[in-house]
Amino acid sequence: GVVTGAAGSGTSLSGTLNVSAGGEVDNTTVLSGGVLSISSGAISHDDTVSSGGTINDQGALTSNVTVLSGGNLNILSGGTESGTAVVSGGTETISAGGIAVGTMVNGGALNVLSGGAFELIGTASMSGVSLASGATLEIGSGFTFLSQTVSNGITYEILSGGAAGSTTIGSGGIEQVEAGGTEGLAGNTTTVSSGGTLNDQGLLSGGVVVAAGGNLNVLSGGVESGTTVSGTETVSSGGTAVGTLVSGGQLDV
Repeated sequence: GVVTGAAGSGTSLSGTLNVSAGGEVDNTTVLSGGVLSISSGAISHDDTVSSGGTINDQGALTSNVTVLSGGNLNILSGGTESGTAVVSGGTETISAGGIAVGTMVNGGALNVLSGGAFELIGTASMSGVSLASGATLEIGSGFTFLSQTVSNGITYEILSGGAAGSTTIGSGGIEQVEAGGTEGLAGNTTTVSSGGTLNDQGLLSGGVVVAAGGNLNVLSGGVESGTTVSGTETVSSGGTAVGTLVSGGQLDV
């Protein structure tokens, strides 16, 4: 069923409310000691998490959730959220199997644990975002992101319609450019450092440099143009390399 409070006032929760599959709860203010649990297949929106309150999400938080100072939002396995605002002193944690899309962190903290994912879209930024080893950062459709360093254990995905440039892929870091995604914008050199890996199923352009010990894999559907290779580039069946400069490295086709 559906439980809803009046917009602007809503229902105040100081106990525990479990919303089962197929259920919906909206316009809820979770007070200190209150716990709102959204099960797989359930949805919620227009909620506020006050100091000492908690939302545990394994379903879908669809819009307009605000985490105030001292409040906690946990995106668990299977849980999704979009359009959440985390203000100063508030905390959102994304566990393995959870994903947050377009979260606005306004002085709070967004912690992405191993197996969790955060997608940048709209006006979202990396301010206040912490990526643990094993976490995934995604660049969504219509979003362009510059100067990301992909550290050991981090996966950086450029989704269809997303774009990135001036990326540095460090040792143990992995970047995945999906079909329809773009990496290496004009005037913004992307570097694959020793021990780093770039997998391309989209478009690499504008100057990608594969340093000694770095690896570039151009997979089926992937296109790269004007890459400089001092490390190793492998072009698989269905992949295309154009104007590649091999500078002490290796190009395998």
